[in-house]
Amino acid sequence: MTLNDFTNKFEQNFKATFTGNFTEEVITYAFQNKVKTTNLCFKNEFGIYIFFIKSDLKWKDYKDLEQKWKEKDFIKIPKAIKGNYDKSLLIENYIPFYIGKSENILKRVKEHLEHDKSKATYGMKLANRKHFKLSDFEIGYWQLDLDPSFSKEIKQFIITTIEQKIREKLKPLIGKK
Repeated sequence: MTLNDFTNKFEQNFKATFTGNFTEEVITYAFQNKVKTTNLCFKNEFGIYIFFIKSDLKWKDYKDLEQKWKEKDFIKIPKAIKGNYDKSLLIENYIPFYIGKSENILKRVKEHLEHDKSKATYGMKLANRKHFKLSDFEIGYWQLDLDPSFSKEIKQFIITTIEQKIREKLKPLIGKK
């Protein structure tokens, strides 16, 4: 098989899989299976996680959110996304706050919750915040269910693609632009 043949078949399969309802199904599953930050019941597997915040927590405007998010002495944290502030998709009184992916989602979510504000690992460091309480959040998740024989690279490619599609749809308040 030539590289052009491979690319052509790959592109056809990619478009058939990652367009249409698939992203919606992942979002729906993640939202329906969201858990409190004190009840993390998912496994350390490849997957996507979405931090949802209660919509009754209002900020006057984007600047107010950004100011409350950028607390003193916090290093390596995701930024507030100005372009998403008025576009973030409201789902049943929850706003998508942050979207991530990991090959070990339980471990990664715990890092976002528990790491100290001075920890060099990139993350939200929610337990250390003045303006955000852990009880304000629920975490939705979707775990990749593939044959274990597939390579780590294939699994990374898939969850990276799904994360990007979900981010485009939900427009979270914090994270990558």
